[in-house]
Amino acid sequence: MRVVSYWKKLSILATVAALVVAVLALQPAAAGNLNERISGSFIDTSLDLAGGDGVTASSWSGRSLGSGFASYDGLLEIAFTAPTGECGADEAQTDVVVYSMVRRYANGDLRVSELVGGFGCFDPVTGIGSVTVDAEFTGGTGRYANASGTYRATFDLVALQRDTTGGIAQATFDGHTSSTS
Repeated sequence: MRVVSYWKKLSILATVAALVVAVLALQPAAAGNLNERISGSFIDTSLDLAGGDGVTASSWSGRSLGSGFASYDGLLEIAFTAPTGECGADEAQTDVVVYSMVRRYANGDLRVSELVGGFGCFDPVTGIGSVTVDAEFTGGTGRYANASGTYRATFDLVALQRDTTGGIAQATFDGHTSSTS
């Protein structure tokens, strides 16, 4: 009987330890610490967030994994610009002029970020592009109420639908984000 009690206690202890590890693994990382794989999609809106430039923003959503599982929603507005040599000869260059995002973690906490700067390259023939965005955290709720720090998001995109200007009306993306401060 004493042996059974020992194994029963050991089993309960192991179960509790496994639950603690599982819960901690689901918690988001501390504010400013970011290392995530991202993927999602975006679609054009009728919103001109940069104010009168005639370029409309895209609404995007997706999920991230790495610093704690999170879903996110955001707005991104890009404007085609004159080539500076950062893109290939057959690619159109873009500047990111508006970027904002809200990450929503499994426990309900939110972490908000906004644009610092960014650019992209897009091949109008293949519909494939890449975008780099530098952003900063501007707060949030719960654990992220005072979130700060900067990060870089880099992602590849594939156009699913084009708009009437030759831009992207709908696309998927896949990439990575990591802290820069």
